[in-house]
Amino acid sequence: MNLAVIGRRDMILGFSLAGVKITYQVRDQKEADAAFTICIQDSTVGIILIDAGIANYLSSQMADVRKSHRLYPIILTIPGSAAPVRPVD
Repeated sequence: MNLAVIGRRDMILGFSLAGVKITYQVRDQKEADAAFTICIQDSTVGIILIDAGIANYLSSQMADVRKSHRLYPIILTIPGSAAPVRPVD
């Protein structure tokens, strides 16, 4: 299973430097939709990491995947440069 990352340039660069091969740099709703669709249709992708700011564009698509009760891909949002990191209680 592969890891895919969808996000802004700075996040994509960091994951690319860490060795992640499947990355999608997105700037708007249209690019986010296209990248998410590609990741969902790719049977080799087991985990999708999405920049929290970009995840706002994809909320309905992410909900549809979760409702389908598919085990894979696992979809996680992570804080990016546009979203502050919250402290752990």
